[in-house]
Amino acid sequence: MKRRFYKMVLYVSQVLTLGCLLVLFIIWVTNPDPGVNFVRFGPNCNVGVARDRGGEIIIFNDAEAGPYTGSILVVGDRGAVVEPSAKGWGGYGIYYNSVMSKSATKRYRTFTINIWLLIAFFGAFPVWVLIRKLTAGRRRNENSAPQT
Repeated sequence: MKRRFYKMVLYVSQVLTLGCLLVLFIIWVTNPDPGVNFVRFGPNCNVGVARDRGGEIIIFNDAEAGPYTGSILVVGDRGAVVEPSAKGWGGYGIYYNSVMSKSATKRYRTFTINIWLLIAFFGAFPVWVLIRKLTAGRRRNENSAPQT
């Protein structure tokens, strides 16, 4: 049972790693716009990809506005600048932004993750297994060598 689970995790991580590499290749070939080219998974869940920062997967809630990717300033009455309230965090290839204007009741959320981070995460286990298999033969040969 333990060995079957080990193999299943290995195969799933290999498939996810290859899938991320395929998405990365498609991003570099097509250079899609995540605000236009995205997949809708419900009324408030849209997923797009972008070439920015080496390749990103972007999840956002408003299909009409698209993903939030920069600064927003709104010019109000008499030329006054009204800044929207924004919250967010980011670092190490993962970013989250939540923006809501002072007058509106709608909140625009965007979650971004770098594809290279996913490739490293999903590919770590298969690489570890490969290194263990390559060094297992060497360890067996060292243990079976005649002692003099």
